[in-house]
Amino acid sequence: MKPFVLFLLFSVTMAIEGNSQTPKYPVPQGYYPYLDLDKKPYSLSADFDNDGVKDLVTVYSKSRSGEEENRVAVYLSSVYSKSNTVYSFPFSTHHYDLQFNDKTKVLSVGACLGNGRFCMNFKFKYYPSIASMRLIGYDEESFGNAVHEGAYTKTVNLLTNKYDITKPTLKKKITKEASLPVMSLANFGEKDIERLGDLGRSLIDN
Repeated sequence: MKPFVLFLLFSVTMAIEGNSQTPKYPVPQGYYPYLDLDKKPYSLSADFDNDGVKDLVTVYSKSRSGEEENRVAVYLSSVYSKSNTVYSFPFSTHHYDLQFNDKTKVLSVGACLGNGRFCMNFKFKYYPSIASMRLIGYDEESFGNAVHEGAYTKTVNLLTNKYDITKPTLKKKITKEASLPVMSLANFGEKDIERLGDLGRSLIDN
């Protein structure tokens, strides 16, 4: 799958901006900042790539008024300064949880979909050897129905290529091996999200 990369080689009139130490990063043409209930963009600035310059993760939409083909975009200063390249992947929902752990240097992009009873979380970390942020973990949780039928949790470790599944109908946690390619912001997309979702599906559905 070809990476979805936004090349910002044109003039724009809007910009997403963090604090005074965060560079202004332009909004890709044809997209608009996706706003929360307080009419503020979903965004988080921190030094993801350890170069001393603040980077940015934010959410864009194809619509001014709401959720439509939303994409999570990550501006890495070390990459953007050289090629004006912005990495992004599709992830449409109503609310986003963006967090960065300064100690582990892990960026988490999470959301609960629909009525909030199904949640997903992607964990990225910068690796100098690939000059990008690699997906190192994926968490998925379903709360099931009102009496928790269909509830489960799934945790995928992409560094060990193993995943765990727990659910009320299982006596203990099940750990399985998976064959997954290295996924980074440079090549992460919808098919990868589907692949992660399919892991352990037979165990979850039975």
